[in-house]
Amino acid sequence: MEGHIIFSILFYLFLAQTAFSKPIDVSSEESSEEVEAVLKKLQTNGTESEKLILSRKGNYLLIPQKFTYNAYNATKHMLQDEALKINKNSEILEFKKNFILFLDKYDPAANLQETHKTMEFFRNITAHYFELSEEKMTPESKFIIDLLNKYQIKDVAIDLNELEAFVDKWRITGSASEKLVIFTLDSLITIPQQCAANATNATQYLLKDASLNGNLKPEIEEFKNKLNLYLENYDPTSSNIISIYFSMEVFHNIIESYYLLPPKQVTEDKKLIIDLLNKYNCNNYSITLIDHIVNFTEEFKRRFEDFKNDLKEPLLVWYDKFIKLTTFPEKMTAIDELINLAQENRK
Repeated sequence: MEGHIIFSILFYLFLAQTAFSKPIDVSSEESSEEVEAVLKKLQTNGTESEKLILSRKGNYLLIPQKFTYNAYNATKHMLQDEALKINKNSEILEFKKNFILFLDKYDPAANLQETHKTMEFFRNITAHYFELSEEKMTPESKFIIDLLNKYQIKDVAIDLNELEAFVDKWRITGSASEKLVIFTLDSLITIPQQCAANATNATQYLLKDASLNGNLKPEIEEFKNKLNLYLENYDPTSSNIISIYFSMEVFHNIIESYYLLPPKQVTEDKKLIIDLLNKYNCNNYSITLIDHIVNFTEEFKRRFEDFKNDLKEPLLVWYDKFIKLTTFPEKMTAIDELINLAQENRK
């Protein structure tokens, strides 16, 4: 049935990152090879819905956030166009004003619902020009259309419309399994992106704190190096769920290493570090991610009950066993089984 294998892949990606323990080299896992094989097959032979969910650029998911980033990036380049900068025509100035407003609305950590609104705004400010008839087209309108084509704004708008229609269809009229796919997609992207964006902002402010200026003590330098490494590896535009979870795992491990110190090991410098982490709420962002994951897992279990009517007996048996597992290796082994069962469920 449509959506089952995608759901399984999404669920696999989620579980592969929910354990805040030693980082996992996903690329070396046999289960990852199976997932990649399934993804490759779906990219060629999948339904239109499955192909739309899969990334055209080789990432795991084709998400609205990636589309809006493409629109954001194209808009930034367009607004730097020299011919646009020097044009003071009122219609051109209104055009620039709308696209500057779009840049202000853009939020890389937005969830699907918020991104939907941003997509709709972007579509509206572009559609007007492409729908103009020859009779109504002014020299300024033609100038604008040439700009939109030059920076491929029209192509981005078409992609946004395509995805928007797809998400709307599944969200409103989809089957229980299709709605579960949308719920999973929204949750998996929203949870790490929002937390990572908050953690990154807090880290940037923390590193600028006056107490760290000129402080070259070894423990302080080590702390700053860890945070800078986190910032270097964090990519707010990534549509790869795994990379985002890895970024947050790095952040979590940094924070946890100080909060779990025995009292006797808390030196004066480490106390300063802990005070700074508290000052900028870093621990709260780490805890928030864990809480969200727990909440998502509970909601997933609840929604799975609705999903059951679409599943065959082997998948139901698998789920009953899976919810009783406690260790990460056990879950990974179970996910290998799930992928095979999900493929069978589509036949």
